[in-house]
Amino acid sequence: MTTTSIATFLSRLYELHVEGVKVSYEKPPRSLQIDNLPAKFPRLPEKDDNILTFQAYGGLPTLRCELVIAIEPFTEKLTAGNEFSPINFEKLVTMADNLNDALRTLKPGSLTEGPATWSIRQEQITVNGVDFWAIVAPIEGKG
Repeated sequence: MTTTSIATFLSRLYELHVEGVKVSYEKPPRSLQIDNLPAKFPRLPEKDDNILTFQAYGGLPTLRCELVIAIEPFTEKLTAGNEFSPINFEKLVTMADNLNDALRTLKPGSLTEGPATWSIRQEQITVNGVDFWAIVAPIEGKG
């Protein structure tokens, strides 16, 4: 049984077209330029394999990776009690919808040999000492 390699899984995430994303990186970037935002990149992937039986590995492996879309730098840090600015909130919601739409258009077997699942959340990320508004999607595929 052929299964998806980690390199293939990352390549397929890199190739995923998300409306509004200007730049897609194959690996986490060392820095982000404002002119290249929103930018998409993966975090370090994971792969779990099932137990080894006497004849072969059992079942399909599970691959996981968080796909990050950095949207814009923070202009000021959030503190307890502060709320999102309406502009930032709208950008986050729009990009979350765009990412979800892109993932839902994939045909079964496009990311891994088996089914894929995901969730989407807002997160503050830091790249090279700079904080950014971001959408983060943990994506999991079988096979």
